[in-house]
This record gives sequence, C-alpha cells and structure tokens, in this order.
Amino acid sequence: MKRHYMYSVVSMVISLVLVLSAVSPAFASNLKTKTGTSPSGLALSTLEETIDAYVGDYIGKTVPGAAVAVVKDGEIIFSKGYGFADVEAQKKVDPSSTIFEWGSITKLFTWTAAMQLAEDEKIDLDEDIRTYLPESFLESFKFTQSITMRDLMNHTGGFGDYGYDLIYDSPEALGSLEEALLKADPDQYFEVGSASAYSNYGTALAGLVIETVSGQKYDTYLNEHFFNVLDMHGTSADRKFNVSDDMVLRKAKGYKPTGTSGYDQTIWSYVGLGPAGSINGTVEDLAQFAIALTPEDGEVSPLFDEESTLLELLTPTYMNTANGFFEFDGQYQSFGHGGNTAGFTGQFAIVPDQRFAVVTLTNVKGEINIACGIQELLMGKSTFEFNESEVTLPDPKKLEGKYISYRRFEGSFLEILSYMAPLTVKAKGENQITLNMSGLEADYIQTDAYVYKISSNKVPIFNIAFPELKFKVNGDEVEQIIVGHGFDMSPLPKSKSQPVQIMSLFIVGVSIVLALVGIGSLIVNGIKSKKELGHYSGIKNPVVHIHVCSLFLIIALLNNTIVSLFTFISKSFVSYDSIRPFIVSNYVVAIGTGFLLIYTAKKWTNKTVSNKYRRLVLSTVYSLCGLLLVTIHWNFFSLH
Repeated sequence: MKRHYMYSVVSMVISLVLVLSAVSPAFASNLKTKTGTSPSGLALSTLEETIDAYVGDYIGKTVPGAAVAVVKDGEIIFSKGYGFADVEAQKKVDPSSTIFEWGSITKLFTWTAAMQLAEDEKIDLDEDIRTYLPESFLESFKFTQSITMRDLMNHTGGFGDYGYDLIYDSPEALGSLEEALLKADPDQYFEVGSASAYSNYGTALAGLVIETVSGQKYDTYLNEHFFNVLDMHGTSADRKFNVSDDMVLRKAKGYKPTGTSGYDQTIWSYVGLGPAGSINGTVEDLAQFAIALTPEDGEVSPLFDEESTLLELLTPTYMNTANGFFEFDGQYQSFGHGGNTAGFTGQFAIVPDQRFAVVTLTNVKGEINIACGIQELLMGKSTFEFNESEVTLPDPKKLEGKYISYRRFEGSFLEILSYMAPLTVKAKGENQITLNMSGLEADYIQTDAYVYKISSNKVPIFNIAFPELKFKVNGDEVEQIIVGHGFDMSPLPKSKSQPVQIMSLFIVGVSIVLALVGIGSLIVNGIKSKKELGHYSGIKNPVVHIHVCSLFLIIALLNNTIVSLFTFISKSFVSYDSIRPFIVSNYVVAIGTGFLLIYTAKKWTNKTVSNKYRRLVLSTVYSLCGLLLVTIHWNFFSLH
C-alpha cells in the first residue's frame, strides 16, 4: 500500500514537471539589455518578463509551441522559444533553429521581389501584367480587364477566392506554378481597382511574373536575392520542402485546435500557389528580413540599390495597404502581414520610424492570442481625440445591415460558406456602431463623415484587420465598406439574403422528408399491389415511378451533402479533381429529372392510378425540381 502510494506521488511529480516544462520557456538567445521603450511604451528592460507572462497563459493549453523575436535599431534584442516543436517527443522550440511554416507572410517576399525588379527596370508596376507573362500561359488566361502588378499588390485584381488546391498533404501532388494557376482560374467578378479582396491566386500570379522576368524559379530567386543576402540559412521557399535532412529534422510539427482548448497534430502543408505561402524558416531568420526593412535614415536596405525604393515599397497605395504590406493600427505607422497554414500561424510587423519589429511564429492553426496579442502588446493602439463640432455627422443607423467580404468563392458552390456568416453592423448611440463578426464584436466611433475608427474591442484581430472603416454611401444606400488589406465588404445581396438561405434550407428539409417517405414506401409496399395500383408492371407501375423519383431525390441529396461535408472537413486540402465527380453527378441528376418530368406528364392522365400515389409522385417531383433550383442558385453546378 505504501509502495503504491509512493508510485502515485512519483507519478504526480513527473506529471507536474511535464506540465511545467510545457508552459515554461524552452530556449532563449540574443537577449540584450536595451534602454528605451517599445512603440506601445513598454520598457525594453522588462521585455522578457512581460512576454513570458503573456505567453504563459496559452503555451501548453491552446498553443503547443511558439517563437518570438523583437528587433530594435538593426539588431535582434530578444528571441525566445516557448513550449514544444514536437509535443509527443517533448522537443522544445529553439528560436535559432526550429523551423515553422510562415504561410502568407511569404507574400511580403513576393511584393519585395517585385519592387526589386521594378528598381532594375525589368517590371513596370503599373503596366498590364500580360506584358510579362509567358505566351503558353496567356493562351489560357481568360481575364479581359487590364491588371497591373500594383493591382495584385493591393489585392484589387477583381478576383473571387479560389477554394481548391491551395494546400496539399504531399509534395508529390504538386505540379508547376503555371499548372496550379491554370487550374485555379477564379472568377474576376468585380471591376479591377474598385475593391480590395485578398487573393492567393493574385499573389501567385505575381510570382509567375517574377519567374518569367527574372528567368529563375521563385524559390531560386528568393535564395539568391533574399536568403543568401540576409544570411537566412534556416529558410527555404521550396514548395516541396526539398531541403537538407537537418532542416527536415528541425521543422516543428503542426497542430490544429480542438474546441476551446487543446490541439491535435496535423500534417505539413505543401502550397500549390507557392508565392502566396510556401516559405518555411526560423523566427530569427524572419527577424533578419525585418532588420533589412528598417535601416537607419540615410542607409540603403541590403535588399535594394536605392534608399527611395524601400520608401516607395512602404508608401500606402490603397487604404491600409502599402504595395501588399498591410498597415496596422498602433502608436506609430506600422506594416506587416500574418500567415496561416494547416498547422501553423505567424505574425510579422515592422515600425519603420522606430526601427522596431516584432515577429511571432506558432505551430498551431488559426492562433490569434499570441500572434496578434504580442504585436498589440508591444506596438499599442493608435489614439485619437474626438472633437465635437458644429457639423452634424451622418446618422449611423443608415449604415445598419449585413455585409459580406469581397473575398468570397463567387461563382462556385463554396460561396454558400461566405454568405452563411455575414458581418453585422448596428448603431450604438450617437456616432457609434458595433461590428459583429461570427460572434466577435468591436465598437467604432465616427471621426469624419462615414469614417469610423475602432474605439474598443476584446479581440486583437480587430485592431489588426479592421482598425478603420470607410462607408461608401450613395443616397441612403451603402455601396461598400472600404477596409483595405483585402477585407473590403459589400452589402449582402438580396438574392443571397438570410430569408433566401432559410427558404433554401426549407426546400432541402422537405426533400429529406420526401426521400425518407420514398424509402419507407419501398420497404412497406414493395412492388406487389397490382389490384390497388392498376394493371402495370415494370417502370409503368406507379410505385416504381415513386421509387425512381425518390431515388433521384436521394442521389441529389447525398451527392451535395457529401461534397459539402467533404469540403467542410477537408477545408484547405480540397482539390479540384476530387470535387469534379460530384459536380458532374449534379448534371446527371438534372438530365434524369428532365426525363422524369416528361414521363410524369405523359402518364398523369391515366385514370387507373390512385390519387394517393399521384400526390406522392407530384410532391416528390416538385421537391426534386426545387432541390435542383437550390443547387443551381448556390452554384453546385460550377467549380469556379
């Protein structure tokens, strides 16, 4: 009994040590005593203890591992690893060697590369990109509007989102960048330059221009002009992560959240549209990029030949956007980008005037507390004074309504995912509104006519993604909310409004009920009662007719339910080729429904068929037609 008690105590102690090791810093390096403060006013002398305390609330609970680096005046003054790169193996995060997936932070390298080529006069950022694309690609390039590199940098190319083939679970699945772009082929559904809609496709298209103009593959170009120049030797842009065995061993495992707490291991991401998110590297390597973007006044960045080129790169070109670098809310003007893959999240931000930067990488999908929270902690929020004036500002009630991002899967069946979760604007007192996004809220105050500045929120993502809203109003109608950095919004179209969504769900519900009735009829009745049903056999038998109608209904329901569930479960891993059979099946069902309608109309006058079965056949056919109309309305007949 005593021995059992001793074993229990030892087990508890070991468990406690493991728990403490999971929430304690794993490695620390480049910790330098620095005077002064961060842009938020935090004393740099307290940097380590402040970040330790903040990160400790999440490591081992919702985040398996993280690495944080802080740059000031051209050097890394803080870098530290927290938690585990591999939870199962208890392998700790090392900021100088642990490799993370950077996701969309990669885009900053794409835009900087474009600026390098513009400096070398190999690209005109305001010239139609057709000038630079290969002829083999242009043969299939269907867009008729002129698109410039600047449009791609501002995410104003007019493209809808493309929901397939962004991430593969195996490097063998990857084709060439040109093949990935030709397969993507999203709709260009709004006027170029009129709105900003975040586009992985547009960024990859810019990457193809870089490849064509430079004569080098994207990853080769980055190796030569970035990684070798900045001594970023723990970083690779190879989409297949075809690197040394050492780098493979140093890469962290990726994880996905499970509910409100905890996480499960997921797979590494192989990005088909590589220039949009294929870089893997360490936090200290990414900090070197931040140093290159924050040189001392009068100095030239090692990435450019002229000081003016960096100034142009970081000059705003669209609301909250500077040539692809997103402008953040903070005490000082700041720029950067976030990144997400199937199992990693990162955040990169620089404050040029302060020669300051903060870089955070985590190995869990969709993480915002550490990635966005540390940025806000060190960079602060902008402050403003609201001056009451004699000019009466517009009533915020006219802005109330539901809005949807321009970044949506327009033209494909995936668009229903965008319309099901619109953003809601509500008036809140005089000159104030509340923004609600999937249950998360933030308050805004009107600082100028139809211009709203964030005033309070509990979620850091609002400060980063939605710091300011400009409502474009025509008469009493809101035409657009200009947010910038890919997040502009339009009013929810009436054709996709919530009543339409409810009606669509009602039709689907009725279809399910009738399909079940058809199955019950098959089980209970079979094909046996000729006395009641008339003297028919085979397909002429009314019961068989019902069963055929029900069968088509069941096929249509199952087909679209499976493709919807498959897409929802797979998320980033949905491939174009895997979806195609389901879309083709809808055409088969539609053609079969046409034949059923003809046959039903032809046999409807037969008086030997009872009214009971007439009603059942009629309701089943109507339901099938309604279901097909719903699938047409929500683009379940289209891949793009």
